[in-house]
Amino acid sequence: MDRKNEFAERVRAVDEAQVRRDGRSLVAASDELSAQVTELRRRLSSGDRAAIDEALDFVELRKPVFRVGYDQEKLFRSLKQAELDDSQLGRLEFLALQLLSSSLQGGQLRELARVLRGRASTGFRTKLQALASATESVVRRRAVRTLSVVSEGRRVAKRPSSTTKRSRTRRRTSG
Repeated sequence: MDRKNEFAERVRAVDEAQVRRDGRSLVAASDELSAQVTELRRRLSSGDRAAIDEALDFVELRKPVFRVGYDQEKLFRSLKQAELDDSQLGRLEFLALQLLSSSLQGGQLRELARVLRGRASTGFRTKLQALASATESVVRRRAVRTLSVVSEGRRVAKRPSSTTKRSRTRRRTSG
């Protein structure tokens, strides 16, 4: 079984437990899926190139299932650091266009836009500009926000320095 089908089966197990209202099975199935996502995130952070396509297979699943959206957001955060090729960026851009008009997007669109920050193609930005003048206000608002984020340059990850100490003095407030 390929990875996309494996993810789909695990998501289906969570969905079926949710439909049956079987709390124990729901938690067990969603914990199993989350463990698989955690392992995938570990592989992404270690630079495993095969993990990128596996992560994309998972984030492309569009089904409103318990905790799946949160796991997808985590994978998007991990993909921000990954070196993506043109086909992988194309898959993410296509997904972003789907999420713009989806009621199932939650925080995934926000995280996906951050992955595409500074990497989005000109064609994708052109499509976003066209959607930014759409008649549907929700799509228009999302397109404007997404365009704003993807047009920014890539940000370097900020890591606190061990020599930097936080000030312990409090600012005075007026009043």
